[in-house]
Amino acid sequence: MDELVKALRALQERIVLFIASVHLPAKEIRLKELSAELTDTDIWKDRAKAQRIAREASMLEKTISAWRSLEKRTADLLSFAADDKTDQSVNFRVDITSELAKLEHELSARELEVLLQGMYDEVPAIVTIYSGAGGVDAQDWAEM
Repeated sequence: MDELVKALRALQERIVLFIASVHLPAKEIRLKELSAELTDTDIWKDRAKAQRIAREASMLEKTISAWRSLEKRTADLLSFAADDKTDQSVNFRVDITSELAKLEHELSARELEVLLQGMYDEVPAIVTIYSGAGGVDAQDWAEM
């Protein structure tokens, strides 16, 4: 069980580092500011501005809830592991191992998301693929 607790603590440290690197506390403050703006009835007079603010608030809410959920689930699992270690009448080792794998997978996905983050992420894109001089196979691939 000690190795599971060590793995959970390492996971928790990685989460804390990434929360700091994505500036989550600043995003939470920004979300509060946007929420306050959205409650103002005058904001809806300028529909485009209101939609932009609502979209930004929605994206921030999604990011914040994902990271906080990951943080809470890891803390809960660490508590479970500590209970399992002290109370020999229960055995959550299989459940803890399974949930740890899920959390590590989710954190890896979040890490990739952070690494691929850019200033144009929120903007839609149109991608066109041309086959060029690749022949029939390239044309078939481009049509797919």
